[in-house]
Amino acid sequence: MRSGKAEQLQPGSTESLDEQRLLCAGQSYLERLGILYMDQIRATIVTELYMREMGMRQFFETIGGSSYDSVRRHFLKLVEHGWLRKVRTAAVGRGRPEALYRSTELAVINTETWRTIPLSIRDGLTVQLLVEMGNQLGGALEHGKADALTHRVDTFMTLEVDESAWRKAYEAVESCFQTLLQEQTDAKIRLDNSSEQPLIVTVNLAAFEAPDPDSEASSHLPKANPTVPPPPWPQRVGKVFADRLDLAIVSELNNATLTAAQLQATLGGTSSQGFLRRCKRLMDLGWAVNVDTKTGGPLHGASVFQFRAAAPNISAQDIFESIPAAARHGQIWEVFQSFIATSMRAVETGTFNNRFDRHLSMSLLLVDQIGWEQIAKTLRDFENSLLKLVHAGWGTEKRETFRAAFLASSFQAPLREKR
Repeated sequence: MRSGKAEQLQPGSTESLDEQRLLCAGQSYLERLGILYMDQIRATIVTELYMREMGMRQFFETIGGSSYDSVRRHFLKLVEHGWLRKVRTAAVGRGRPEALYRSTELAVINTETWRTIPLSIRDGLTVQLLVEMGNQLGGALEHGKADALTHRVDTFMTLEVDESAWRKAYEAVESCFQTLLQEQTDAKIRLDNSSEQPLIVTVNLAAFEAPDPDSEASSHLPKANPTVPPPPWPQRVGKVFADRLDLAIVSELNNATLTAAQLQATLGGTSSQGFLRRCKRLMDLGWAVNVDTKTGGPLHGASVFQFRAAAPNISAQDIFESIPAAARHGQIWEVFQSFIATSMRAVETGTFNNRFDRHLSMSLLLVDQIGWEQIAKTLRDFENSLLKLVHAGWGTEKRETFRAAFLASSFQAPLREKR
């Protein structure tokens, strides 16, 4: 699950999600994600309507949007591509009856789909989700909500594990994530039949290969060029996911520095000029960089650009700066600070996305008090499963091990305000 912004992509898969995707046959899941992320508000709609049912006008009056007509167009586009479904017609407040919708699924990238995404884009998605986690926590700290709930779990630890222990830990985090989705469903049923004031709870989960303390940054890719203002993140993701050729170009540029003519010779299809235009657009979106320009000589005054895929141009300090300085205190801040520092180091050294079976998710859940208690129990169970690994030991056998990092953190989020 994620916030309403685009960098909440998280690996994980279930049979039910695959079944739901059959509602929109003929399009790849990445292309559907491209439609979702083409505009910021579409991801917000899907996130909000996963937590509760809403009509178009109710969404506009509660959450916002540039206009009601704009919100309506986005709703219809999401229905067309299988992200929303109409559930019933009902009166909302004192208004006239309107169609109410729910999300068919969350924008979750399963492991199979994750494998098809070029590494530089996987790193970009990872960093953007870390940014979103910082924004969400910053809002909670600023509004005094982060420590409001009792029995919270805020744990970040690194463990030395072998493959067997890693599989157990990974299964535990995936089970925890799926249980959270079920708690959201159960809480909705209870809230529909009660007058209890709901809570918005944010749960962050992570499991990834941690960097060696002495390792150096291994990325051979140049940083994305800073642009002012930077392209909206949803647009960056949406455009590259919606176009298979753009995705193929970025994949090739992850492996080598290439000119437009070399890309055309490798991928075929359009002209080298068409590839040049695409590469320049990918530069504007932050997915490619021009690393060298050759002119003169046999080129007779023409310019030949050499392109490479771009690494994320965001640091741990950039993420920390999203949180007001006066709010940087308490256990949850200390846990988050350690988590972000380790995560960004893992991205830079290439370990975060070294494995496809890693997990990173930020879940926004609308729940009642019972739901919160169940969430807290689920996180404690996950924490206990990690502690069992700590005490399990490795026996007398010599096993190949690596450092793994795990996060389980929860806090109350501020209520949505109309923008």
